[in-house]
Amino acid sequence: MTTVIIVIAILAALASGIAAAAAWAVRRQEKKRYYEAAKKIIQEEYLNSAIRNPENGSWAAGIWKTMVYLKAEGEKHGGFVFDPEDQVRIGRNRSGNEICLPDVRVSGEHCRLFLYEGYVFAEDLGSSNGTFIRHRRGKIQQLSGTPQQMFSGDRLYVGDTCLKLVIFQCNAAAM
Repeated sequence: MTTVIIVIAILAALASGIAAAAAWAVRRQEKKRYYEAAKKIIQEEYLNSAIRNPENGSWAAGIWKTMVYLKAEGEKHGGFVFDPEDQVRIGRNRSGNEICLPDVRVSGEHCRLFLYEGYVFAEDLGSSNGTFIRHRRGKIQQLSGTPQQMFSGDRLYVGDTCLKLVIFQCNAAAM
């Protein structure tokens, strides 16, 4: 009887270890995908700059950019990578928003994320149902008229969609 219990405990420990390793591998692969997307965005930005200004078009090695990855909770694939210097608008309307959420609780132009003095902020754009945030382990709070600083790991609630925010630094030249 004792031997059976020990064998079951060992098998349970092995199964949980395998599950943890699989979850780690999935997170690592997702992180690799959003860094690759950020690299493409940064390279395109510098290529466009070089085309517009050929005399200043040398690759700016060593320039780090703040990038944002948004992913709807519960979604296995997908997500949005963007440069917050070029604000991203979230809303129900396809025109005027970079992220369109087909949800009746989402206003046409609901909220936006943008970079200000090196920090990412969220601002409600007068939406009907409000925009809510939850800092990593804090309580959920509604955005009022003042933009709110966001941190990596925060959640942004827009209508019935919860978007997890990952803020990261990226240097396309180093990839």
